[in-house]
Amino acid sequence: MQGSEGPFYRQMDPISGKTISHYRVLSRLGEREGVYRAEDTRSGLLVQLKFLPKEAVEDQKAFGQFQHVTRTIGALKHAHIAAVVDIGEWEGRPFLVTELPDGDTLAQRIAQKPTRLSDLLDLCEQVADALDAAHSAGIIHGGLRPANILLTRQGVVKVADFGLTALLASAAPGNGATPAAVASLSPEQVRGGETDIRSDLFALGTILYELATGQPPFSGPDAAAVRQAILEQEPPPPSRVNPDLPVRFDEIVAKAIEKERDMRYQVATELRTDLRRLRRDWESERVAAARAALAETVVAEGTKRAEGSMLGTASEEPTRSKRSTALTIAAALFLAGAVGAIAARLLHRSPQPLPMVVHPLTSRRGLVASARFAPDGQTVFYTAQWDNDPVQVFSVSPGSSGPVPLGVRDAEFLAISPSREMAILSGIHLSAGGRMEGNLQNVALAGGAAQPVLSNVEAADWSPAGRGIAVVRRVDSMDRLEYPIGKVLAETPGWIGDPRFSPTGVEIAFIEHPVEGGNAGAVDVVDLTGKEQKLSEDWANVRGLAWPSQGNEIWFTASRRGVRQLYAVDLTGKTRQVMTTPGSLHLYDIAADGRVLLSRDDSRMEIAAFADGQKSETDLSSLNGSELRDVSADGKTLLVNEAAAAGDAGRTPAARAGNVLRPKTSLVL
Repeated sequence: MQGSEGPFYRQMDPISGKTISHYRVLSRLGEREGVYRAEDTRSGLLVQLKFLPKEAVEDQKAFGQFQHVTRTIGALKHAHIAAVVDIGEWEGRPFLVTELPDGDTLAQRIAQKPTRLSDLLDLCEQVADALDAAHSAGIIHGGLRPANILLTRQGVVKVADFGLTALLASAAPGNGATPAAVASLSPEQVRGGETDIRSDLFALGTILYELATGQPPFSGPDAAAVRQAILEQEPPPPSRVNPDLPVRFDEIVAKAIEKERDMRYQVATELRTDLRRLRRDWESERVAAARAALAETVVAEGTKRAEGSMLGTASEEPTRSKRSTALTIAAALFLAGAVGAIAARLLHRSPQPLPMVVHPLTSRRGLVASARFAPDGQTVFYTAQWDNDPVQVFSVSPGSSGPVPLGVRDAEFLAISPSREMAILSGIHLSAGGRMEGNLQNVALAGGAAQPVLSNVEAADWSPAGRGIAVVRRVDSMDRLEYPIGKVLAETPGWIGDPRFSPTGVEIAFIEHPVEGGNAGAVDVVDLTGKEQKLSEDWANVRGLAWPSQGNEIWFTASRRGVRQLYAVDLTGKTRQVMTTPGSLHLYDIAADGRVLLSRDDSRMEIAAFADGQKSETDLSSLNGSELRDVSADGKTLLVNEAAAAGDAGRTPAARAGNVLRPKTSLVL
């Protein structure tokens, strides 16, 4: 990276295969000299190993400042900041070790071609979030550029090299700079002036420009020419290079790369908010245009296929009736996705249900209490109690051989952060008002002890960047939604359910139930200042809520009477029905690609008997609702009511010895 080129490193190469401390060097990382992919022989993890000039360590003041930066950044444990693993020395050569994501650098991703607007906005929002966290801790990057923005295969950003530019500059000021190394410097940095927060935001503006156009805003044959361009030239608007860009994008970039820093964005949150607004508005416009152009031809035909596809899949699910006794509640957890690329694009805005493909994830008898997608968008984490087993947390993936217990028992999984840290409730108990509450804890999937957060919590959700947790808890006879913990955003004398951050993290949707213990309620949304808005009408039964990735609607499962079905409400309060299916639905989550995680609940009243000498029960049920009414004097004949699946009551004599209540839940993808 910057300052790491030169004959010193050429003399070192190749060193692949050598072991440096406890790091086995595997290969060079791209074209960057002195930067290597290595394996930590203690943990087996891949890391990035970077050699530093000797002069960087010899300047004790500069190196001490760099160590302070790395400690501060490490303490943040931010989802979008690459962690510093180690600082060491090998044969008199200082080196730095950082985590190595499994994807490319942003420089490799650009590859001289424009990036889709939705993708670049997502990437730069993550970078802005990392900068905001660092700036809040008093840390300035000072050398942000595409080469030190690392990516995972899932597109998660990891910003690296905080404080490294200042260290290298102190060791070899102005030496070895390439055009790429200086292309993101701010005018004040080029002049040798003081670097501040706004210098980082200028750098992010140049990255926005390069992602959108495939070329940097300031270029030249050498570093000196690039520096001159930064000071003197105004690049053409991005939309002139890439006509697909909206004018609003030009305005954001122009403000970010203002030469006068007082005219730029002043804080990262301001830039991030503008990017999120642009993404929301742009995606809404595209979806609306697509719906207007294709709804008549696609949606009308798709609705017919949807009914057949969804109902057919539901009817093929395993029958649970032969094993359960008395009342069995069957909740099938499944993933539903639209059929066809065009249908998938219209899924979030179609006025009628579209074709669905349903993938079952579970089929056991029991109860699913919660479920969410993992950060990879494929794995599903859920809490379930199967048969008479204890409540525990599982993970399951489409195509896998089955669910995997995670070793978390007698607790409910609530949410998972981008850094794969689970929020769980342990010690769950029934409060005086009939609410389930427990002790909120954070558990890292990588291992380690659970970290206590807060007691008497009813529900919680991680912010999209993983920087904090919103909680619901009871205080002074009021259910309160708090974010951050201690700041009240909404409250009700009833109860608050299903808090969910919007994709942008600037709003939280939830279900407000006006009566404590009741399921009636409405969908509300509140921003982080506490401005609350009721979006939906009142429903007799409403449970389960999630945001699609566009963030322009909130999906929920509700009913006016009967079973819950899937609905959507936009931010203006307009409601539409998304899907209907037999059984009562419960919405848990929506993946970025539009797949929907739901459970479907079915109920069946059964009759079971234990005869003398039998070790297992005998199912004596006939239809879906077998209710014991009387037993003959000799104990051989029972009088029962039988209700058919459609709800028509029949009266069929049967024999039975007792009732057992067992819930059944199935998870479906």
